Amino acid sequence: METIALTIGLAAVAVLLIARGTWGLRRLTEISTWPVVDRPKLTYSYTINGKTYRSSRLGITLDAFDIFSGESAQAFLARFPPGSRVEVHVSPDNPSFAVIADGAPQRKHSHFVALVVSGGLIVCCVVAVVLVA
Repeated sequence: METIALTIGLAAVAVLLIARGTWGLRRLTEISTWPVVDRPKLTYSYTINGKTYRSSRLGITLDAFDIFSGESAQAFLARFPPGSRVEVHVSPDNPSFAVIADGAPQRKHSHFVALVVSGGLIVCCVVAVVLVA
């Protein structure tokens, strides 16, 4: 009975890790192909088909750019002077989801890869447990 519960638990964790990692990797790939608008502000607004959207999302996740200090925040903001025009990548499936930068640092990309690999390893463990039982 304990083996069954362990197997189910491991399988659930594996599915969650693989799903989250795959989602992140797919989004990183998609963002670079999204249409671009040219009228945002850092807390930015953009218009598609006559409808105005507002966002402050920078990347694929809220922490995509790992801004942990005042200096890193200032360096990031320096790329977008007030009043400047920058490109915003807008999801064709959901125009309210947009990002101001396509992708994320390599560290975030590696994070999604690690989720998929970890989930795969757990799947191997589940298979081993089932075969031994």
